[in-house]
This record gives sequence, C-alpha cells and structure tokens, in this order.
Amino acid sequence: MEVTNNSKAPQGIHTLTGVVFVQPGQTKTVRLNKTLEGHAKGLDFFELDGEAEEDVLGSADPSQGVRVTAEQMDDLRKKFEEQIAEIGRLNSENTDLTTTVGERDATIEALHGEIVGLKASLEAASQPKDDGSATEFVVKEKSPGWFVIVKGDAEVTKSLRKDDLTEFPTMSADDKAAFVELNKQS
Repeated sequence: MEVTNNSKAPQGIHTLTGVVFVQPGQTKTVRLNKTLEGHAKGLDFFELDGEAEEDVLGSADPSQGVRVTAEQMDDLRKKFEEQIAEIGRLNSENTDLTTTVGERDATIEALHGEIVGLKASLEAASQPKDDGSATEFVVKEKSPGWFVIVKGDAEVTKSLRKDDLTEFPTMSADDKAAFVELNKQS
C-alpha cells in the first residue's frame, strides 16, 4: 500500500513491520492490514492508495468480532501446551535448586558451629594458666597528674605522667613486666 504525507511535518504511521516515518510530500510503500488501514484513514494528512493485507491471525469484523481458523486455533493450543510443559519443567528445576540450597545452608550452619567450637577451644588453650601467684598490674592515680603502677597493694613503679602510661593497658603480660622493671621505684 502506498502512503503519502500531505502535511508540512514528518508523520509516523503504524505498519505491520513497525512505525514508519514519512517526510512531507513523500510517498512510501508500507504493509497495512485492515485494522491499521482503518486507523490511517482517520488521519487527514495521509493519502492511502492500494489494498490492505489480510490479518494474519484472523480478520476483525466489527459486527462479529475476530474470526480465527481451526488451523490457527490448533497452533495456539499447541503453543499453549508447550508453555505449560515449560512451566512444569521450570517449577521442577526450581524445586531441585531450592532443595540443593537448603542442603548447602544446613552444611554451612553445621560448619559454622564447628568453627565456633574450635575457636573457643583455641582461645581457652591459649590463655595462661592462673596458679594464683600472678597478680595483675593496675594503674592508679597517686596525686593529681601523677600515676603509679601497683601490684596487689604495693606500688611497683616510680610516679609517672599519664602520657607515659597510655599504651600500658594494651601491652602483653611480658611487656608490662618489662615496663615495670624499667620504671621501678628507686
């Protein structure tokens, strides 16, 4: 079918192959079915010449609705059954995957429990054994701005400024003992 644009602006027309744009004064050959031809006839700026194609899926008759042949209906049923089979296959596959994920989650949870238990065992094993003879060092303020380290009730270092002791609480037991030895009372 030939379509001519009689307007002063480019115009688009819906065809069986998609939208086609026609420049002012230009004529193009396009594929229209009866329905699309009816729409195009309602536009004053298009001039149509030729016959529209028959609808592929059946023809529309305003008084009787859409007519579909038995062959077309069989094709639609076949496609529908194929889609139902595909949905069933996908549902089955989804069930299998869900089961697999559930099994993996259970395995991960079991391994996590084992790791937590091993970590607790390692932490307990790495703690020094307390035989009651080791007393912790404690930093105490002796007078405003001056601090000492005490062990039990006895002062074990000379008086120190706060800046000298900022790292002391984070030191290992051996480092604390060396620090005390370095700064012991005279």
